[in-house]
Amino acid sequence: MSNILTISRIRSRQTCARKHHYEYVEGWRPVQDAEYFVVGRAFHAGLEAWWDVVGGGKLDPLEAALAQVRGLAIDPDPFRLVVVEEMLRAYDRRWRPSAGRYVLLANEQSFTAPLINPATQAASRTWLLGGVVDKIVRDTETGRVLIVEHKTTSEPIEDLAHPYWAKLGMDAQISQYFIGATALGHEVDGCLYDVAKKPAQRPGQVAVVDDGAKVVLGPDGQRVRTADGKKWRETGDSAKGYVLQTRPETPDEFRERVRAALEANIDRFLQRRDVARLETQLADHLHDVWSMGRQMADDERAGRAPRNPQACHAYGTCPFWLVCSTSSDPSDHAGVYVRVEDVHPELRVVQR
Repeated sequence: MSNILTISRIRSRQTCARKHHYEYVEGWRPVQDAEYFVVGRAFHAGLEAWWDVVGGGKLDPLEAALAQVRGLAIDPDPFRLVVVEEMLRAYDRRWRPSAGRYVLLANEQSFTAPLINPATQAASRTWLLGGVVDKIVRDTETGRVLIVEHKTTSEPIEDLAHPYWAKLGMDAQISQYFIGATALGHEVDGCLYDVAKKPAQRPGQVAVVDDGAKVVLGPDGQRVRTADGKKWRETGDSAKGYVLQTRPETPDEFRERVRAALEANIDRFLQRRDVARLETQLADHLHDVWSMGRQMADDERAGRAPRNPQACHAYGTCPFWLVCSTSSDPSDHAGVYVRVEDVHPELRVVQR
């Protein structure tokens, strides 16, 4: 079993000890990633390229980001690629004007650091902290050194009173990356939390009506909307001659809708906030991880870990629902799960 505690691993264990056992002790992974993972990882890869060139002036950052994403061959579904590309276009439009304010010090740099018991200041003889810091930058206007943490979400980030922002005071990833940045030799002053909300649009059907106009039906086919997004008329009335035919929406037509939504209210989809980290908050994180490490060691000695049925459908459906709900083993489901040798593929990055 790996002795590195990354944020992905910590969150897996916090969600369900059995899920963590399958993922990080036995090394099982689902063959098919959830959609939000595909979109989030691709967007993150595009931002890596964008930040790498935005201050250099030799390459266009948006083109670099789009090329990075298209080179990933992330998914046979072209509509997901449309969502990622349009999110990157919106990001570039929103943040390129202020990009010159930040000097990039590190981009996607991996780290390991001792896990310190905050009560005794002793280093664990079992566990190390690890991860990949998204960005470390210097703000030329203030002189502060900042971690930049990218996130995608479906929550309402434009509402500053929403719990999404308040809970960042307890966010384990921010705390762990403060520790990681220090291990990399950077004395950081804060975290620039850089969030993108994923557009809610889904591919639908295009209806051609009796006047030759084209309107889009939602994925459920229940309502027709005009190009400006306003509700037009109920479907199911083709007997009255309203709808002559329908066909699947093309990726280009879908792109127009996603782009229009992003342009209509950019604040709804892109936000940045400066998040601080106090010594007491870092100590809380270390206490949490130290305690978790002891529990994980106990699970490893027992050769199994307890289930948490409350988490099975807390964030969609757990990838190991098929296993736990049938009292089976991942090895019983060929084509659904695959065993990997490296449980921390995110640590294999090019450091620069």
